[in-house]
Amino acid sequence: MMGGAFALGALAAITVGGCSGSSQAPPAQPPANVTPASDPSRAAESALHDDTPVDYELPFADKHERHEHRLNAVVTACDAGDKASCWKAMQIALVAERPPILARVMANCRSGDLLSCRALPFSDEQRFEDAPGATGRSMGCERRDPACDRVALRTECATGFPQSCFALARLKPPEPDERALRERLTTLAESGCVAWILPECSWATSPPATRRIHELRACELAAICEPYAVRLRDEGQLMAARDAHERACQYNESDRYRCFGLAESYLDHRYPEPVAGRGQALLDWVCEKFQKTMDKGASVVDMLPQCKRMTPHD
Repeated sequence: MMGGAFALGALAAITVGGCSGSSQAPPAQPPANVTPASDPSRAAESALHDDTPVDYELPFADKHERHEHRLNAVVTACDAGDKASCWKAMQIALVAERPPILARVMANCRSGDLLSCRALPFSDEQRFEDAPGATGRSMGCERRDPACDRVALRTECATGFPQSCFALARLKPPEPDERALRERLTTLAESGCVAWILPECSWATSPPATRRIHELRACELAAICEPYAVRLRDEGQLMAARDAHERACQYNESDRYRCFGLAESYLDHRYPEPVAGRGQALLDWVCEKFQKTMDKGASVVDMLPQCKRMTPHD
């Protein structure tokens, strides 16, 4: 990395019209006498923490009402004006539930809320080309296209878009202030991760204690628990690591292979089973789920050889 000829003070001085950085300030804390029942934001926080208990009837049973209650509480806080609740709701919603929530996040972005713009969940199919931060989200800049607009990236980075800092720092030939760009990326990503914009947590270079908090946030909010579970296991907290893996198995419906690794860990005795037969039951559930998606005559064992251990094959 080369030295920072472009000072971070200059970076911070540039702004883009219609999307100020004022929204990065932490929200005011509600008065102590405000209860969750009277404050939608606190009710949402309560639902996020309380509505996903460890439950060994899952993933087999249908307890979707928990998800609905949790999501409704967060959407209510979003509708009441808590912008962070909007992107939290988007991250816990199932795919079919996301469009109206995404529309609210986009509306908040267009009204000038920087963090809402950063929370837009862009993908290969959707890049939000007409929203602030579009250059950093563009396919060309992601792929380091020589035609990527470096001036626009720099402006977006200065405004507060870590994705744009990341894209600019990766271009070749490198920018003369690549080090400063990466430092700004880290600073912005830390603030985004604290604000529950989970994708930005991957850019945060926090000390271990802080990173542990970031990983816990992802596990609590969206049941993305693998990094947190691995950290707990490395720290020797075997039961806590197992519970984190169980949380992902029970609640992370976006993970195609949910429960598969946990089943193997039980069957291979890397984790003690919390309930007798838990490992075999999970393996059977995963293998049967995939078998139903395969063409007639195809065997799930060809896809997942571990399924030879499922009950019907014993």
